[in-house]
Amino acid sequence: MIECIMQGYLGTQTPYIYQKSCHHKPPKGYRPFYINHLGRHGARYLTNVDGLEQMINILEQAECTQQLTNRGSVLKEQLQVLLPSETENKGQLTKSGYVMEREIARRMYQNYPEVFGKEVFAVSTYVERTKQSMQAFLEELNQWIPFCYLHAKSNGKEDPILRFFDINEAYLEYKKNGCWKNEISEYAKRENICPSVLKRLFKENFIKTHFKEETVAHEFISELYKVYTNQFDIVGKTTLQEIFTEEELQYLWENENARQYLSKGPSNVGQVLPTNIAFPLLMDFLNTSEEAVKYRNCSAHLRFAHAETIIPFSGLLRLLGFFNQTNAIGQIALLWQDSWVAPMAANLQWIFYEHPRKHDVLLKILYNESEVYLPIRSNYMPYYSYSQVRRFYLEQIRCMQLNWSDSLSIMLKKYNIKSKYC
Repeated sequence: MIECIMQGYLGTQTPYIYQKSCHHKPPKGYRPFYINHLGRHGARYLTNVDGLEQMINILEQAECTQQLTNRGSVLKEQLQVLLPSETENKGQLTKSGYVMEREIARRMYQNYPEVFGKEVFAVSTYVERTKQSMQAFLEELNQWIPFCYLHAKSNGKEDPILRFFDINEAYLEYKKNGCWKNEISEYAKRENICPSVLKRLFKENFIKTHFKEETVAHEFISELYKVYTNQFDIVGKTTLQEIFTEEELQYLWENENARQYLSKGPSNVGQVLPTNIAFPLLMDFLNTSEEAVKYRNCSAHLRFAHAETIIPFSGLLRLLGFFNQTNAIGQIALLWQDSWVAPMAANLQWIFYEHPRKHDVLLKILYNESEVYLPIRSNYMPYYSYSQVRRFYLEQIRCMQLNWSDSLSIMLKKYNIKSKYC
């Protein structure tokens, strides 16, 4: 299981696995005093069971005419066992999802106990799994922090800060009709794994009649891949054995990784539109950080959202390794991996440090609890002058030429890049 996860074949359904890494000590005399955080929800059940139901129907049709192989019969039974729990828990956190969030919270407190002792403000999107993630995180913090210090709320459906991807009109059009879709379709043609996978499950006559259209075969295998990868979020391994070879898993992941990169990430095709629309979240990070630095009245701001939130945000922040761009779709997997950018419970932490006799505040950024770097000079890397980081990001926002006379929601809704993106 670990090998499969580490190879990245599970994409954004990769369970969060904490990898202990060496952290640089802060410059002498500096101590942490505040954390600004964004997290994706923990491991979840499938968000939609329509594809699972359709697969079961197809397998049952084949069974009625004795067109299933032994492996196909086993798969049908396995999917039928999965369906009730997937339907009942659709989109909810799994047990491992709760554990992921609690362990991240525990390590946050244990690594930075000096930070806590003041108010902690947490916010989630309206979606239940982000609420559950926030609850699990705060329950763990409450082991060490008085309950009265913990403040939680959930945003409504119109949420420009954590669900900006639902609001921007140009991005919604790009997501629906952008030329990236044609690029993905062409890229998928580099290989055809459908015949080999289908032969493991169905007999030849059924394949010829039911899967004579390539789109039907691709849809079936795509849904099967979703269910396969999701099993790692539920039981820590897959129960659907011997469906895909390693080469087939790599092919399927490369397709999905390219889709995530082109539709949500820093690709040249999107001309930074998918990442720039995260500017309300960046403004919120800057505003909450400035208030915490100025008044020292808060221990942490915690946010719980989605892959669609953290993928664009990591690109907008220009974190080194997260903003790689290429025009060659076949090179994406070498430069950018969704399994690292947005596994289940992916998280970003800005850790702020102060010195009792110096006025300059330092900032270190952790991504999935590992140190990451900014394209900014520093004598103390990976620690940066907070004021310099703030200027860097304010300049990025200024270059977007936003209409500041509008409300944040209207500003986000109407924002568009100046050049034509497709």
